[in-house]
Amino acid sequence: MEPQLINYLNPKMIETLRNTVARDLTDSEFQLFTEICKSSGLNPFKKEVWAIKAGGRLQVMTGINGYMAIANNHPQFDGMEIDVEMKTDRPFKATCKVHRKDRKFPSTGVALMAEFGKSSPIWVQMPTVMLTKVAKCIALREAFCQELNGTYAEEEMPREYEAPKIVSDKIALEKIGPYFYEIKHILAPQQEYLEGQGAFWNSEKTCWESPTKLDKKLDKFLVPLSEIADGLSSWHVEANAQKTPVELPLDRIKRRVADIAKGTQAELEIESIEI
Repeated sequence: MEPQLINYLNPKMIETLRNTVARDLTDSEFQLFTEICKSSGLNPFKKEVWAIKAGGRLQVMTGINGYMAIANNHPQFDGMEIDVEMKTDRPFKATCKVHRKDRKFPSTGVALMAEFGKSSPIWVQMPTVMLTKVAKCIALREAFCQELNGTYAEEEMPREYEAPKIVSDKIALEKIGPYFYEIKHILAPQQEYLEGQGAFWNSEKTCWESPTKLDKKLDKFLVPLSEIADGLSSWHVEANAQKTPVELPLDRIKRRVADIAKGTQAELEIESIEI
Protein backbone atom coordinates (compact mmCIF):
# COMPACT_ATOMS: atom_id res chain seq x y z
CA MET A 1 0.00 0.00 0.00
CA GLU A 2 1.34 3.43 -0.92
CA PRO A 3 1.88 5.81 2.00
CA GLN A 4 -1.06 8.08 2.82
CA LEU A 5 -0.32 11.56 1.46
CA ILE A 6 -3.33 13.37 2.96
CA ASN A 7 -2.82 15.18 6.24
CA TYR A 8 -6.11 14.71 8.07
CA LEU A 9 -4.91 16.99 10.88
CA ASN A 10 -4.69 19.97 8.54
CA PRO A 11 -7.75 22.23 9.18
CA LYS A 12 -7.75 23.50 5.58
CA MET A 13 -7.70 19.92 4.29
CA ILE A 14 -10.59 18.97 6.56
CA GLU A 15 -12.60 22.00 5.41
CA THR A 16 -12.02 21.09 1.76
CA LEU A 17 -13.17 17.52 2.33
CA ARG A 18 -16.30 18.65 4.14
CA ASN A 19 -17.20 21.00 1.27
CA THR A 20 -16.62 18.51 -1.55
CA VAL A 21 -16.65 14.71 -1.21
CA ALA A 22 -18.01 14.54 2.35
CA ARG A 23 -20.77 17.13 2.54
CA ASP A 24 -23.64 17.17 5.08
CA LEU A 25 -21.95 14.73 7.49
CA THR A 26 -22.10 14.98 11.25
CA ASP A 27 -18.80 15.14 13.15
CA SER A 28 -19.06 11.42 13.99
CA GLU A 29 -19.87 10.46 10.41
CA PHE A 30 -17.01 12.55 9.08
CA GLN A 31 -14.60 10.92 11.52
CA LEU A 32 -15.79 7.48 10.38
CA PHE A 33 -15.29 8.48 6.74
CA THR A 34 -11.73 9.72 7.30
CA GLU A 35 -10.84 6.57 9.23
CA ILE A 36 -12.02 4.44 6.31
CA CYS A 37 -9.92 6.58 3.95
CA LYS A 38 -6.84 6.19 6.14
CA SER A 39 -7.23 2.45 6.73
CA SER A 40 -7.90 1.67 3.07
CA GLY A 41 -5.40 4.12 1.59
CA LEU A 42 -8.09 5.47 -0.77
CA ASN A 43 -7.63 9.10 -1.80
CA PRO A 44 -10.86 11.18 -1.77
CA PHE A 45 -9.21 13.96 -3.80
CA LYS A 46 -8.60 11.50 -6.67
CA LYS A 47 -12.30 10.53 -6.69
CA GLU A 48 -11.44 7.09 -5.33
CA VAL A 49 -13.84 7.43 -2.40
CA TRP A 50 -16.60 9.78 -1.22
CA ALA A 51 -19.39 9.93 1.35
CA ILE A 52 -23.12 10.07 0.56
CA LYS A 53 -26.05 10.89 2.83
CA ALA A 54 -29.33 9.44 1.57
CA GLY A 55 -32.38 8.72 3.66
CA GLY A 56 -30.53 10.07 6.68
CA ARG A 57 -27.90 7.35 6.45
CA LEU A 58 -24.19 7.50 5.62
CA GLN A 59 -22.79 5.35 2.83
CA VAL A 60 -19.12 5.35 1.88
CA MET A 61 -18.81 4.99 -1.89
CA THR A 62 -15.79 3.87 -3.88
CA GLY A 63 -15.15 4.19 -7.61
CA ILE A 64 -13.75 1.34 -9.70
CA ASN A 65 -10.41 3.18 -9.81
CA GLY A 66 -10.28 3.02 -6.03
CA TYR A 67 -10.98 -0.71 -6.02
CA MET A 68 -8.30 -1.33 -8.63
CA ALA A 69 -5.81 0.83 -6.71
CA ILE A 70 -6.32 -1.34 -3.63
CA ALA A 71 -5.87 -4.54 -5.63
CA ASN A 72 -2.81 -3.45 -7.61
CA ASN A 73 -1.05 -2.21 -4.47
CA HIS A 74 -1.69 -5.48 -2.59
CA PRO A 75 1.21 -7.98 -2.66
CA GLN A 76 -1.18 -10.96 -2.91
CA PHE A 77 -3.13 -9.74 -5.96
CA ASP A 78 -2.72 -12.24 -8.81
CA GLY A 79 -4.96 -10.91 -11.58
CA MET A 80 -8.62 -11.29 -12.53
CA GLU A 81 -10.81 -12.96 -15.14
CA ILE A 82 -13.94 -11.48 -16.74
CA ASP A 83 -16.75 -13.31 -18.52
CA VAL A 84 -19.86 -11.66 -20.00
CA GLU A 85 -22.90 -13.64 -21.15
CA MET A 86 -25.00 -12.07 -23.90
CA LYS A 87 -28.64 -12.46 -24.90
CA THR A 88 -29.90 -10.92 -28.17
CA ASP A 89 -26.76 -8.76 -28.42
CA ARG A 90 -27.22 -7.37 -24.92
CA PRO A 91 -25.32 -8.42 -21.77
CA PHE A 92 -27.42 -10.03 -19.08
CA LYS A 93 -24.73 -11.45 -16.79
CA ALA A 94 -21.12 -10.53 -15.96
CA THR A 95 -18.79 -12.67 -13.86
CA CYS A 96 -15.45 -11.62 -12.39
CA LYS A 97 -12.92 -13.90 -10.68
CA VAL A 98 -10.18 -12.25 -8.62
CA HIS A 99 -7.13 -14.37 -7.80
CA ARG A 100 -4.89 -14.03 -4.77
CA LYS A 101 -1.54 -15.75 -4.37
CA ASP A 102 -2.38 -16.83 -0.83
CA ARG A 103 -5.75 -18.45 -1.67
CA LYS A 104 -6.54 -21.68 -3.45
CA PHE A 105 -9.83 -20.51 -4.97
CA PRO A 106 -10.68 -17.12 -6.52
CA SER A 107 -13.21 -14.66 -5.17
CA THR A 108 -16.14 -14.50 -7.58
CA GLY A 109 -18.51 -11.62 -8.28
CA VAL A 110 -21.68 -12.06 -10.35
CA ALA A 111 -23.73 -9.11 -11.64
CA LEU A 112 -27.09 -9.51 -13.41
CA MET A 113 -28.44 -6.78 -15.66
CA ALA A 114 -31.90 -7.41 -14.20
CA GLU A 115 -30.60 -6.40 -10.77
CA PHE A 116 -28.12 -3.61 -11.52
CA GLY A 117 -29.11 -2.16 -14.91
CA LYS A 118 -30.12 1.52 -15.01
CA SER A 119 -31.80 3.76 -17.57
CA SER A 120 -29.11 6.48 -17.56
CA PRO A 121 -27.41 7.28 -20.91
CA ILE A 122 -24.11 5.63 -19.99
CA TRP A 123 -25.86 2.35 -19.07
CA VAL A 124 -27.91 2.43 -22.26
CA GLN A 125 -24.89 3.07 -24.46
CA MET A 126 -22.25 0.99 -22.64
CA PRO A 127 -24.13 -1.78 -20.78
CA THR A 128 -21.29 -4.31 -21.00
CA VAL A 129 -18.72 -1.93 -19.52
CA MET A 130 -21.03 -0.88 -16.69
CA LEU A 131 -22.16 -4.40 -15.79
CA THR A 132 -18.54 -5.56 -15.82
CA LYS A 133 -17.64 -2.78 -13.38
CA VAL A 134 -20.24 -4.07 -10.93
CA ALA A 135 -18.96 -7.65 -11.17
CA LYS A 136 -15.38 -6.45 -10.59
CA CYS A 137 -16.38 -4.48 -7.51
CA ILE A 138 -18.24 -7.42 -5.97
CA ALA A 139 -15.29 -9.77 -6.51
CA LEU A 140 -12.65 -7.26 -5.37
CA ARG A 141 -14.58 -6.45 -2.20
CA GLU A 142 -14.67 -10.15 -1.34
CA ALA A 143 -11.01 -10.67 -2.22
CA PHE A 144 -9.83 -7.66 -0.19
CA CYS A 145 -12.47 -7.48 2.52
CA GLN A 146 -10.14 -5.96 5.11
CA GLU A 147 -9.45 -2.97 2.88
CA LEU A 148 -12.85 -2.58 1.18
CA ASN A 149 -15.36 -3.80 3.75
CA GLY A 150 -18.20 -1.30 4.18
CA THR A 151 -17.71 0.39 0.80
CA TYR A 152 -19.78 0.08 -2.36
CA ALA A 153 -19.34 1.33 -5.92
CA GLU A 154 -21.62 3.96 -7.44
CA GLU A 155 -22.65 1.51 -10.18
CA GLU A 156 -24.07 -0.86 -7.53
CA MET A 157 -26.33 1.70 -5.87
CA PRO A 158 -29.58 3.56 -6.66
CA ARG A 159 -29.44 7.08 -8.12
CA GLU A 160 -29.65 8.83 -4.74
CA TYR A 161 -26.22 7.42 -3.90
CA GLU A 162 -24.45 8.89 -6.93
CA ALA A 163 -21.26 10.88 -6.47
CA PRO A 164 -21.84 14.53 -5.54
CA LYS A 165 -21.57 16.97 -8.43
CA ILE A 166 -19.50 19.89 -7.20
CA VAL A 167 -20.71 23.29 -8.40
CA SER A 168 -18.79 26.47 -7.56
CA ASP A 169 -20.43 28.74 -4.99
CA LYS A 170 -19.24 31.75 -7.05
CA ILE A 171 -21.78 31.20 -9.85
CA ALA A 172 -23.22 34.52 -10.95
CA LEU A 173 -26.93 34.93 -10.32
CA GLU A 174 -27.70 35.42 -14.00
CA LYS A 175 -26.23 32.00 -14.77
CA ILE A 176 -28.50 30.07 -12.39
CA GLY A 177 -30.82 27.60 -14.15
CA PRO A 178 -32.01 25.04 -14.44
CA TYR A 179 -31.24 24.55 -18.11
CA PHE A 180 -32.35 21.50 -20.06
CA TYR A 181 -30.35 19.92 -22.88
CA GLU A 182 -31.86 17.31 -25.19
CA ILE A 183 -28.78 15.16 -25.75
CA LYS A 184 -29.88 11.53 -25.90
CA HIS A 185 -27.02 9.74 -27.67
CA ILE A 186 -23.82 10.48 -25.82
CA LEU A 187 -20.36 9.01 -25.36
CA ALA A 188 -18.55 8.51 -22.06
CA PRO A 189 -16.21 11.54 -22.47
CA GLN A 190 -19.17 13.82 -23.12
CA GLN A 191 -21.03 12.45 -20.10
CA GLU A 192 -17.93 13.09 -17.98
CA TYR A 193 -17.86 16.69 -19.19
CA LEU A 194 -21.56 17.25 -18.46
CA GLU A 195 -21.35 15.74 -14.97
CA GLY A 196 -18.20 17.72 -14.30
CA GLN A 197 -20.24 20.87 -14.89
CA GLY A 198 -22.87 19.74 -12.37
CA ALA A 199 -25.36 18.45 -14.96
CA PHE A 200 -27.30 15.22 -14.49
CA TRP A 201 -29.69 13.02 -16.48
CA ASN A 202 -33.30 13.89 -15.63
CA SER A 203 -35.08 10.60 -16.38
CA GLU A 204 -38.52 12.12 -15.82
CA LYS A 205 -38.00 14.79 -18.48
CA THR A 206 -35.65 12.58 -20.55
CA CYS A 207 -32.98 15.22 -20.96
CA TRP A 208 -29.88 16.58 -19.23
CA GLU A 209 -30.51 19.17 -16.53
CA SER A 210 -27.84 21.69 -15.55
CA PRO A 211 -27.92 24.26 -12.73
CA THR A 212 -25.92 26.64 -14.93
CA LYS A 213 -25.76 27.44 -18.61
CA LEU A 214 -23.15 25.26 -20.30
CA ASP A 215 -20.76 26.06 -23.13
CA LYS A 216 -22.26 27.97 -26.07
CA LYS A 217 -21.45 25.04 -28.34
CA LEU A 218 -24.29 23.17 -26.63
CA ASP A 219 -26.90 25.90 -27.17
CA LYS A 220 -28.34 23.98 -30.12
CA PHE A 221 -29.43 21.25 -27.69
CA LEU A 222 -31.26 23.60 -25.30
CA VAL A 223 -34.94 22.78 -24.81
CA PRO A 224 -37.36 25.75 -24.67
CA LEU A 225 -38.92 26.10 -21.23
CA SER A 226 -42.34 26.18 -22.85
CA GLU A 227 -41.83 22.49 -23.62
CA ILE A 228 -40.56 21.45 -20.20
CA ALA A 229 -41.89 24.00 -17.70
CA ASP A 230 -44.30 21.54 -16.10
CA GLY A 231 -43.10 20.92 -12.57
CA LEU A 232 -40.74 23.91 -12.47
CA SER A 233 -41.27 26.85 -10.17
CA SER A 234 -42.56 30.08 -11.73
CA TRP A 235 -39.34 31.76 -10.56
CA HIS A 236 -37.23 29.37 -12.62
CA VAL A 237 -39.36 29.86 -15.71
CA GLU A 238 -39.29 33.64 -15.35
CA ALA A 239 -35.57 33.77 -14.59
CA ASN A 240 -34.70 31.52 -17.49
CA ALA A 241 -36.85 33.52 -19.87
CA GLN A 242 -35.34 36.83 -18.77
CA LYS A 243 -31.71 35.84 -18.43
CA THR A 244 -31.35 33.37 -21.27
CA PRO A 245 -33.90 33.50 -24.10
CA VAL A 246 -33.85 30.09 -25.75
CA GLU A 247 -34.81 29.43 -29.36
CA LEU A 248 -34.59 26.32 -31.44
CA PRO A 249 -32.20 26.42 -34.40
CA LEU A 250 -34.02 26.64 -37.73
CA ASP A 251 -32.98 23.17 -38.88
CA ARG A 252 -34.31 21.64 -35.66
CA ILE A 253 -37.62 23.46 -36.06
CA LYS A 254 -37.94 22.08 -39.58
CA ARG A 255 -37.23 18.58 -38.32
CA ARG A 256 -39.85 18.93 -35.60
CA VAL A 257 -42.45 20.03 -38.16
CA ALA A 258 -41.59 17.07 -40.38
CA ASP A 259 -41.79 14.66 -37.45
CA ILE A 260 -45.17 16.01 -36.38
CA ALA A 261 -46.42 15.51 -39.92
CA LYS A 262 -45.22 11.90 -39.80
CA GLY A 263 -46.60 11.39 -36.31
CA THR A 264 -43.22 10.54 -34.86
CA GLN A 265 -40.67 12.18 -32.62
CA ALA A 266 -37.11 11.93 -33.89
CA GLU A 267 -34.25 11.65 -31.43
CA LEU A 268 -31.33 14.02 -31.61
CA GLU A 269 -28.10 12.30 -32.47
CA ILE A 270 -24.61 13.64 -31.86
CA GLU A 271 -21.27 12.11 -32.67
CA SER A 272 -19.26 14.26 -30.28
CA ILE A 273 -19.19 17.41 -28.22
CA GLU A 274 -15.84 19.13 -28.42
CA ILE A 275 -15.47 21.49 -25.50
